Amino acid sequence: MVDCMVNPPVEGVSNQTKDTYLAEKKALFESLKYRAKIVTKYLNSMVNVKSNEVEGAMYAFPSVKFSKKAIAAAEKEGKVVDLFYCLEILKNTGIALVPGSGFRQVPGTYHFRITTLILPESHLENKLKALKEFNDAFHAKYADWYSLSFIIDH
Repeated sequence: MVDCMVNPPVEGVSNQTKDTYLAEKKALFESLKYRAKIVTKYLNSMVNVKSNEVEGAMYAFPSVKFSKKAIAAAEKEGKVVDLFYCLEILKNTGIALVPGSGFRQVPGTYHFRITTLILPESHLENKLKALKEFNDAFHAKYADWYSLSFIIDH
């Protein structure tokens, strides 16, 4: 497959083979762009989550802010808050995220990694909707009293 990417069929193959190759390449590229776009859109619509625009990578690595209440709940279970959050998402939605603490994130910041490679695209969008719903409920559940206005306004 890598050989086809590096040396696309141009000589010694039929026009049908060339056309099929180009059509598949274009469809894959367009799908990757679309998935990156919807992942960025959903992440940035979530409470306390911020993502740079995904530009063709296989993953997004958004930041997430946690309340003192969420941090305390995680510590009570002996976990770093981003791991606690990712495990809660897995338990409640079946979505597997990787906590940023596994990537040596800057102390006092929190992130998670999510893939953009889920196919079909409709399945990815359904999972992103479920992630948003859970995320927003999680942050409402663990909101500190002073952060409620942010959640309501968001």
